[in-house]
Amino acid sequence: MQKVFYIPKEEADKYNRMMQTDHVDYEANDIPRYALIDCWTVDLGDGYKAEIRVCSSNYDDPLWCECLLFLNEDACGYTEMSDDLLGEYWFEHNGRQIIIVVQAE
Repeated sequence: MQKVFYIPKEEADKYNRMMQTDHVDYEANDIPRYALIDCWTVDLGDGYKAEIRVCSSNYDDPLWCECLLFLNEDACGYTEMSDDLLGEYWFEHNGRQIIIVVQAE
């Protein structure tokens, strides 16, 4: 199963800049520490959904993203942390290969 999901280009660019830098001024950008900053939900059908998450760490650390897979609201997979919101997120669950392709629109 493969699903293409679109994130507004302005948001993707903003978050990618804050993930692909040496440090982020959390105070100037009004970013809380160790928090979920933004999240998009992708309905994959058959009870599956995925959440693409942008998260913060400690002050001045770059933001990071991950993707979590859920089946009937129960978490059943997750990706490694990444510094690029766009691209492919791969899962294998119950013999299914699930690929979410995130693109800017």
